[in-house]
Amino acid sequence: MIRTALQQNYDLRDAVARVDAARANLGITQADQYPNFGVGADVSSIELSRQGQFTIPRGTSRQRTFGSVFLNLFTFGDRHLGSLAPRDGAARADLLGADWTRKAVVTTLISDVATAYFSLLEFDMEWRCKKTLWLRERNRSV
Repeated sequence: MIRTALQQNYDLRDAVARVDAARANLGITQADQYPNFGVGADVSSIELSRQGQFTIPRGTSRQRTFGSVFLNLFTFGDRHLGSLAPRDGAARADLLGADWTRKAVVTTLISDVATAYFSLLEFDMEWRCKKTLWLRERNRSV
């Protein structure tokens, strides 16, 4: 019963999802501490008339192609001056808080299921005892 409760409890599913989101947020925050690498390219083509950039009748234009390529090898910002340390600490605290909440949900769920099970056993035993006593009394009176 406890295994079924752990598998099918919506509160626990929500708590696990919050832990996963906090873990992903921490990963993103930690990834910002490393240098960035980027590559890009752009090509544009402009048709110009002999008098400038106007609407061009067919056959009277010349075409110019411009291109640019940029390579952004490593980008360092103010990351190394400690501006990400508070964000990293906050993300780590969020992850720990979400994980402790998940553990509390698991503990409470197991406790509630076990308590309900033992209460049910107690009521069942009490009912059997009362039924046995009732049958004895009935048999005596017959």
